[in-house]
Parts: sequence; structure tokens; C-alpha cells
Amino acid sequence: MTSFGFRLICCLYLVFNIIFYVYYAGGNPLAGDFKENFGTLELGSLTLGLVAVLLSLIILLFLCKIILKLPMRAYINVKSNSIVDVTLFIIAVFYFMCVTIFGVGLSGVDESNLTVSKVVLYSYALLQPSFLIMIYLFCFYRVRNFLFILTLLFYVVTSILSGATVNLIFIFLLWATYTAYKKRVIFLLLVGILFSPFIRFIKYVLLTYNRSLSSQDGREITQAIATYKTDSMSWLDTYLFFFKGAFSRFEMVSSNSFIIDNHSALSSFANSLGFIYPQDLYFTYKFILENYFLYSDKSQYSLQYIFAYFLSGVTDWNANIGFFGFAIIGGLSSIVTYILVAVLLLVTIILSRVLQGDGAIKQLTLLYVVIVLWHGWVIAYIYYAHALMLFTVVVLVSGRFKSYKIKPKFKV
Repeated sequence: MTSFGFRLICCLYLVFNIIFYVYYAGGNPLAGDFKENFGTLELGSLTLGLVAVLLSLIILLFLCKIILKLPMRAYINVKSNSIVDVTLFIIAVFYFMCVTIFGVGLSGVDESNLTVSKVVLYSYALLQPSFLIMIYLFCFYRVRNFLFILTLLFYVVTSILSGATVNLIFIFLLWATYTAYKKRVIFLLLVGILFSPFIRFIKYVLLTYNRSLSSQDGREITQAIATYKTDSMSWLDTYLFFFKGAFSRFEMVSSNSFIIDNHSALSSFANSLGFIYPQDLYFTYKFILENYFLYSDKSQYSLQYIFAYFLSGVTDWNANIGFFGFAIIGGLSSIVTYILVAVLLLVTIILSRVLQGDGAIKQLTLLYVVIVLWHGWVIAYIYYAHALMLFTVVVLVSGRFKSYKIKPKFKV
């Protein structure tokens, strides 16, 4: 059974994709990652893009439904305990220090330019604190003891400073799912939409400032502000600019439509950069090298990286390609990507069901499917799977759980 938060985020994505489809069909330039620099698209391409968006969600949810129906032989009921609380609080402090002191975990920052101890980099790669803490918050949201509240506060602040504001959406959906006051959810959602341009502005200013620190160009915070608030723009213009940007993060129809319309040019561009396609087990290659050997060329072969480079000529960010982006650009060779996705879904959903509780971790996994996999961020979902396995180990080591066996309804 899906939660209120899950249904809410699905409705938001679907509604905004349809709204932007109508907006683009009216002859308006592509927003979001395209920043209105690529003109308009024909209605046929937009329609195919919308179909790709809807079909990809249907396929992902169908796979989830099949896996959720697989018989379970046993599960564990996790109990709150000081070992897990203290461990995750220490990890939250470590995450905060990585972002604020070492510059590790900042969106858009190339870690190969940082003069940071390998111990810090390896520890961050092993722990994946952004994902691990989120799993903890969903697992023990009913406990809310002192350490839980401190961990939550550290996590919220670190997420804002690092540019990982999507974590705030997960926390909101956690509250929305389990609060009894659903009318407040809608009210706070509207308030959040109105205030989202301010959060987005702060995020972009901090990211610009942090990137300047990592590249050692000495840019001040005032210069970072001036990047997004120029003299020719009033504060209202700035607000409306980020307001549109906040909405556009909920749509994928522009990316899917653009990729469909320009798939040949994108394939040629990727090949010209020496892109290693998924038949070479790219995702496993990237995950191992980036996280455990820390090669400096870790981003070179990401399709999202190549798409962003194609759009802007800049290599310090990644653009959304959607779930079908791999197939549109790579054709049959992308089948390995989708096999990997199926395996990841199998592992994460089974682990979520094993960590029974009240089903909150299962709901978190479904949210990651919608927010992460649906947008084509396969590497991010691998990190989530990694963190979920690590959290399971922490729970088992703590010893604070009850195990239950499920008797099969029929003899094998």
C-alpha cells in the first residue's frame, strides 16, 4: 500500500509535467536545465516526451509491484536503541564537517581539486551519510528522542549548505505521510512553494561560493550573490526567475522531448568524448572507481554530465535525462542499464521489507524510485542501495531487533 506522501509527490510530478507540456506547446522556450536558451520544440516531440515520462513511471511502479508481491520467509522488527542513535549522530556530525570544513559532498564541486585526507574521502564514500541518515530518520521517526532531534537538525542544515535540498523534500514527505493533520500538509505545501525561490536562491549562491573556494579563485559571498541578482534585475525579477526554476525541477517533459528531438546529435557528441557505454558495466565501473579508488576523472563518462556539457559547454554539473534517456541516446546497448535497475529494485525493496518496522523504509524506497530513478539518476540509486545495506548491517550489529519467520501458505 502506498503512502500519502508517495501519492502526493507522484501527483506533483504528473501535474507539473502536464502543465509544462501545455506551456511549451504554446510556443514558450524550454525552461529548467535549458534556461530558455534553446527555443521551442514541435508538438510531436513534446507529445512523445510526455508519453516517455508517463510510460517510464508506469514501468517502474509495475516492477515495484511485482517485487512487493514476492513471498517473504522472514523479517526483522527494528527497535530504537542507543547504539544506532549515537552511531548515526556521529555520522551526521561527520557529514556536517565534510561539507563545512573539507568541502566534500558539495554539489558541483570536483573533489579531485580538494586537498583533503584520503581518510575523509574514503570514509565519506563508505558511509554515504546523505542516504544513510535519511534511512535512519524514516526508520525511527516515531521515537524523536534528543539524539534523533539533533541528528535531524544537523542533517537539515548540512543539506542546505551542501546544495542537497532534495533531502528537505524527503523530510517533508515523511511528515506528510505520518501526520494526522492532512489539511496542514496542503497548507504548508503551498507555503513551501511560495518560499522555494528564496531557498533556491540561497542554494545557488552557496554553491557558487563553495565552487569558488574549491577552485581557489577567491570569490567573495557578495560576488556570488551578484551572479544571480544583477543590477538589471529587481528582487521581484529574481524571485520570479527562481520561482520558475523551482517549478521546473518537477518536470521532465522538456528533457525527454529535447533528447528525442536531438538524439543523433547527442549520440555523436557522446561518442566524440569517448563515452564508455553501459555494455562495459559503466555504472559498476563508476561506482567502484569513484567511491573506493577516487580517480579524478570520475565524472567523465556520465550521460548526465555529457548532456549538461552539450547544453552549456560547462562541466561542473549534471543535467536530468529521464529514465528513458539511456535508451533514446544509446539504443539497444542501454539494456544493461535497465537490467541493473531491475536488480537494484529487487535488492532495495526486499531489504526494505526485511526491515519491517511500520513500513516507513519501504515507503522511502518507493519515494527514491520516483524522485531518483524516474529522473534517470541511477548512480544516486546505487548509493541509496549501498546505504540501505550498510544500515541493515548497523541494525544487526546493534542486536536490537526481533526476527520473525513467515510460514509459507503452501508446501514447496
